Amino acid sequence: MDITETFSGTLDGCYTGTERDVVYKNGTATFHGSGIFTGVVNGQSGTMVMTYEGIVNSQGLASANWILEHGTGGLANLHGQGTFEGTLVALQTSPCTPPDPTVCDGGMFGGTYSGTLHFAP
Repeated sequence: MDITETFSGTLDGCYTGTERDVVYKNGTATFHGSGIFTGVVNGQSGTMVMTYEGIVNSQGLASANWILEHGTGGLANLHGQGTFEGTLVALQTSPCTPPDPTVCDGGMFGGTYSGTLHFAP
């Protein structure tokens, strides 16, 4: 499925990519995806490839590992990795989502990204 995300904070911008989800009878799920982050990090703008994979437990709590690499522009020498923790949230709009949030399948997650970013010399 196509997916968009809005980032604010150290990563400030939009992510657009694809994600594959597998939902199991016991209410858990696995997911993985990849796409392009377009935005600003530490005052530098550009694009980066973001990949991630994770799980959703039977209580609806999601956790994932992510990697940022292959940057362009001001992000050409940036590398990063970290984790995501989140929960299912109500449908909403943001600068990166379609104007009509009902186009979403209802599987929107919100949460916190943490990790390490560094600009290689």
